[in-house]
Amino acid sequence: MNKNHLYSFLLFAAVLCTGTVFAQPKGGISSGASSSKKIDAVLGKPITGIITSGGSSVTLGLPFSELKKESITAYTGEQVTVHGITFIVPDTPEGEEGTATMYFAKVPGLKYYDLSLKIKILPCNSTVADADGNTYNEIPVAGYCWTKQNLRTTKYMNGNTVENAMKYTGMSDADMNSTYGRLYTWYSAVGLPEDGTGDIASVTSGGYVQGICPADWHVPTDEEMTALQAKTANELNSELHWVGPYAPFANTLKFTAEPAGKYNNALNRFEGLTTETGFWSAVPPASSTITTTTLMCIAYYCDVPFTKTVYLSDGYSVRCVKKK
Repeated sequence: MNKNHLYSFLLFAAVLCTGTVFAQPKGGISSGASSSKKIDAVLGKPITGIITSGGSSVTLGLPFSELKKESITAYTGEQVTVHGITFIVPDTPEGEEGTATMYFAKVPGLKYYDLSLKIKILPCNSTVADADGNTYNEIPVAGYCWTKQNLRTTKYMNGNTVENAMKYTGMSDADMNSTYGRLYTWYSAVGLPEDGTGDIASVTSGGYVQGICPADWHVPTDEEMTALQAKTANELNSELHWVGPYAPFANTLKFTAEPAGKYNNALNRFEGLTTETGFWSAVPPASSTITTTTLMCIAYYCDVPFTKTVYLSDGYSVRCVKKK
């Protein structure tokens, strides 16, 4: 199959109709190599009863001649909002670029709507190195390229030493390097003084905070972390090492979130190895006098990520995101 082959995903959002019934004409639009599973991933609802297909012919609940057409380009996994309708761009078969045709009925302000979605594949198939020479795989998740492993660097890219790059007590170097990575305070993650005197604006460039991340990578923004948090623990968590009622996990997105635990600064101890993990974002505290912020966490007792308020001086994991 050629790299630039185009695929057609037939998605008819009749679930958005409000009671009007249309005739059922047939149209010769191919459903290509898409599956109902991939269609479900976009709509978030079962496709049964929304469209019917036989061979290359598809029956839709509205006349093709009355459709309005528009084209946009987006990346796989990216969240897109079109005329008030939000959906996740689907993966394409065999990971190649393609197109998807999305049909919406009864969109407010539009009688009918036909969106030609040009799907681009995120270029997340390489590796990246930190200042210590450690390498990390890239992985596409939620519309962004992430590092597949937790950071374990002890230096910033300018050669300066990271003040708090902690290894869990009793953990071997082999386990730290291959699985869990290091834990960092929020200050160390974003590259600010540990005494809280720094200003996040001073380490922000072009809307991004590089912090301890490699060149052209950054500590996740609020938008990027929110997109990641929309995924489930079963999609994000590694198949091994987790202990709890929802384990084992499938790691379907290959993000491989490991239960690296945390450092509790108030109690001066490490906690939660094998039962929880948390990831810093670059989001600062609400004011210069506040010493806490929100952090994305996954714990043994839940099957979805959540945010919790933590101290900036606690230690958590860091994943980096590549600039698009």
